[in-house]
Amino acid sequence: MTYEEGSVTTATLDRDEIATAGKPGTDDGPRETFESRFGPIPLNADRQIVVPGGLPGFPGHELFQLEQPPGVNTELLLLQAVESPDVGFFVMSVSEPTSILHLEDVAAAAQVLEIEADNLLVFLIVTFQRTPGGFRKYVNLRAPIFVDVDARRAMQLVLPNPDYSLKFELD
Repeated sequence: MTYEEGSVTTATLDRDEIATAGKPGTDDGPRETFESRFGPIPLNADRQIVVPGGLPGFPGHELFQLEQPPGVNTELLLLQAVESPDVGFFVMSVSEPTSILHLEDVAAAAQVLEIEADNLLVFLIVTFQRTPGGFRKYVNLRAPIFVDVDARRAMQLVLPNPDYSLKFELD
């Protein structure tokens, strides 16, 4: 498996498909839904990801669905545990790992996880801090979520590089 400059971001989940989920005229009929903190989300196996063993701190939650958050207009996505409405995370896709994460670190993690370059998608968990002027957004650069798009399997991996911040502020 070879990773070259720019080769680690070719995999995508169809953002248009995610954005139209649950909107009138986009479904083929009634679907089951599950609850999230943001409201009901239609179940869709095409947008579900298995996290074997769960995410750190959430070992009982292995099935997640990637969605546009209901009722929220944002570039972020919601990685929601299908089994629990209380377990969901805002995530952002890392479109260019070399600008925020070093290519060699992403490639090494993907190789350990046996994810081919064409199937790799990297997400960062986003957290928010309320301030008097609004909110500040932060991402955890130290522990990205690596997704094998083809296998619909993911794992959060702590990168060994100590230079990555656990709380990197976004503009």
